[in-house]
Amino acid sequence: MILEIQNFPCLWDMSSPSYNDRDLKRSCWHKVAESLYPEWGNLDEKEKEEKDLI
Repeated sequence: MILEIQNFPCLWDMSSPSYNDRDLKRSCWHKVAESLYPEWGNLDEKEKEEKDLI
């Protein structure tokens, strides 16, 4: 998971101009979730919450 998160500096690099962009961060978290859970797009909101990534 750490390697996936490192691909998105807006999630961890406080000096990045995109660090404060909430929409971009949400989008990047979804990309991380999709890489960790291939079935992510087929899960409902409750199942996604159980994965604890949103």
